[in-house]
Amino acid sequence: MKTTLLLILSFWMTASLIAQRSSFLFSGDRTDELSANTLSTNGYANFTTDRSGNQDMALHVNGDKLEENMPSSNRYEPDYSTSFWIKTATSDANERAIIQHYGGSTGGKGPYGYRIYLKDGNLRAEGRFVFYRWNGIQNKNEYYLTPLVVIEHTGIADGNWHHVVLAIDGKNNISSEAEYKLYVDDAVSGSATSSVAAGLSQSRWFVVPDNIPLTIGADGLSVRSPYPDDIDDVKLYRKTLSAAEVTEVYNQRNPKIIYVDVDASGSRDGSSWANTYKLLTAAVTNATVPGDEIWMADGFYKPGFSQRTDVIDIATPNISIYGGFVGNETQRNQRDWQANETILSGDLLVMIS
Repeated sequence: MKTTLLLILSFWMTASLIAQRSSFLFSGDRTDELSANTLSTNGYANFTTDRSGNQDMALHVNGDKLEENMPSSNRYEPDYSTSFWIKTATSDANERAIIQHYGGSTGGKGPYGYRIYLKDGNLRAEGRFVFYRWNGIQNKNEYYLTPLVVIEHTGIADGNWHHVVLAIDGKNNISSEAEYKLYVDDAVSGSATSSVAAGLSQSRWFVVPDNIPLTIGADGLSVRSPYPDDIDDVKLYRKTLSAAEVTEVYNQRNPKIIYVDVDASGSRDGSSWANTYKLLTAAVTNATVPGDEIWMADGFYKPGFSQRTDVIDIATPNISIYGGFVGNETQRNQRDWQANETILSGDLLVMIS
């Protein structure tokens, strides 16, 4: 007698890397991978090839304005970091807004926050913050707006992908200052400190404005020109990324598509339809980055092991598995799961009597 065992897919959700607030990977959508938040659009942006050569896995902004539909509260954030990849060849005199968390006011002081933009083929980052302290003598809160600081990185518009991090470090309660540090391709490009008169004791920091949405591709204040080129992997952190953490983020590979076909041929490394994995287990093992997708051609797939106690553990969050492919598609919406059945069988690789 042959015993049939159902294949179990075990999903293990892990904590977000380095206290992430948001993660927009643009893997075919504009959704925050860590929440239900999405980016609204005016309809000009479209998906493009990412830095790893995967189609429709990065965003071509195309002069669009993308904005959080549900901005998170940033109240009392003394430390903050923004990470993203950018590819541009635009070099003109216009100030082209790439990404920003800027605007609003607190205690009548503003606008404040940070913004990163392109000008003359160079990358510029600006920032200033608000803090308040309690004045016990006058029995009231006092609010202070720090001067705007600017950091510039030359030569970003070379048509290649570059990694950018702006790390903001609000200092301790004695020092009324915050340091803004700009990294490009895992190296410090420049830093600047925004502060007010020495000796003021802080109670609360506001380095990013509360409930002001993240904006990509256009200036929320309509001061700067739209950004026409590519962006990818926008990640926000409620902390100041250290140099080691910037390196960790920089070295993360981009989400990719992993291909599986029961009639596999070629090198069988899952890199394309010509070189598919034969077993789903092999694809799952190599799906190590949130946003990875596994595309499975039609066919009848056995688990790839012989013990009824074995399982497939998907240890990485936000991994998607899609069936219904013939084996020549280049976009997910080309599949037909009704015409091209992809069946995951529970039959073990050996006969059990």
